[in-house]
Formats: sequence, structure tokens, C-alpha cells
Amino acid sequence: MIKLIASDMDGTLLDSSMQISPENAAAIKHATEQGVEFIVATGRNRTEALPALEQVGIECAMVTLNGAQVFDKTGQSLFTVPIDAQTVTSILDLLDEQDIYYEVATDQGLFSQSQEQRIELFATHLGEVMPHLTHKMAIAMVASQLEILPIHYV
Repeated sequence: MIKLIASDMDGTLLDSSMQISPENAAAIKHATEQGVEFIVATGRNRTEALPALEQVGIECAMVTLNGAQVFDKTGQSLFTVPIDAQTVTSILDLLDEQDIYYEVATDQGLFSQSQEQRIELFATHLGEVMPHLTHKMAIAMVASQLEILPIHYV
């Protein structure tokens, strides 16, 4: 018997509109009604992952930030693996020296220096996981979904 279903979000659980399809939502709800646990495992932070799940009424545990944070289905943090401040500073200095775009994920949210670069990067990623999209379509999709991709710009 299946005890657990774990799913990524981008390019897997989310459709081309960056939403969970009614069919996937129904299948997840059916599985959980049968006693199967459902969990999301994503590179997104919890704040970014939550809106798509809430939109279809799915409450589940999450492994976020590529494993750096784990939450139970109520949103309580169960596990966090932080990077020490000195290491973060060294990494950010190196990225700045090389003029490489980055985002910093913290328990206070996600931070970026450039909305334009974020849209471009996210659109490129979306095009990789959804190859049927043109780059222009991916940019339009990302730009239209900024409110569900919360981030602080500094």
C-alpha cells in the first residue's frame, strides 16, 4: 500500500498556468482520504508554495528550499538548516564580484535586488520545465503571477 506521495511543484504539480489542475487536486484529495500522506518537496520557500495549494484546498506538509526547511501541514517549522552569516557574506561577495544574480531565502522571506532579473530567470526556468512555451510566453506568465511569487526587493 502507498503511504506517501511527494511531488515537486514547478513542471510537475503545477500546470502551464502555474496552478494545480482540478484533476491533480481531486487525485490528491482522494489519496489523502484513503490515508495516503501528501507532501510537497520544492525549491520554493513556503510563502511561494502556499498560494497554489490553498487555491485548491490542499493542506499538506512541505519540504522547501531544496530541503533546507521542513514544515508540517499546519505550517509549523519542523526542521531548518541555516547557513552561518559569515559563509553567506562570503558567498554574496563572490556573486557580486562575478555579477551573478541571486536570491536570498530566509525565515523572513525571499530577497532579491532586481525584479527584472527575477522575471527573466524564472521565465528561463519555466521554459526548461515546460518546453512548449516560448520565452516570451514564459515571461508573460511570470509577470502576470508576481503577486503569488512574493519577494522583497532591496
